[in-house]
Amino acid sequence: MSWISAAFRVVDIGPVKNHVKSIPRDKLEEVTVELLKRQPDFLMEVMQGQPSALGEDGNPSESPSWCKCGKCQPMPTEVETKCCKFGVGRCTTDTDAFNDICLNTNVLGVGMRMRGDELANEEDCSNANYRHYAYRGYVYWRFGRLGRGARLVIPYCCVLKTRSRFPSADEVYTGFVPGENLPP
Repeated sequence: MSWISAAFRVVDIGPVKNHVKSIPRDKLEEVTVELLKRQPDFLMEVMQGQPSALGEDGNPSESPSWCKCGKCQPMPTEVETKCCKFGVGRCTTDTDAFNDICLNTNVLGVGMRMRGDELANEEDCSNANYRHYAYRGYVYWRFGRLGRGARLVIPYCCVLKTRSRFPSADEVYTGFVPGENLPP
């Protein structure tokens, strides 16, 4: 069985762990440094870890049992029940990378203008459009280009942070809409 699916989600990590155990320590250090060069935001995420506030069950308090970061809330649909699982009591939304890529209006505005130029659309600086580009930025940052019609569920902690930064005036949100290329 492959340990990575088409959407880069871990399926069976066992073979990876076994392979890592077989790598000599000096080579493992070289590989780690190279990985951190390619993904410097990962190093920042690890270094910015925050102390956790755990409940009695080992999960962050006041969050659903499926949440590990402590920032998720109960979901409107089962398919949206997803946590970043960045770490127990730690959340992706607390990283500089998330804030820069997904919440910075200058960064999102550039994305909107680029896409607007491609489609010959007028620029729309509404909160709804900022949310849309924040979600696009998150998916591209974490998974790369998925292709037309392919969609992934964004962790609810990330959705909540985005909604709090770019709220809907009527507090009505679309939620996850499956793409045309997803399995049934």
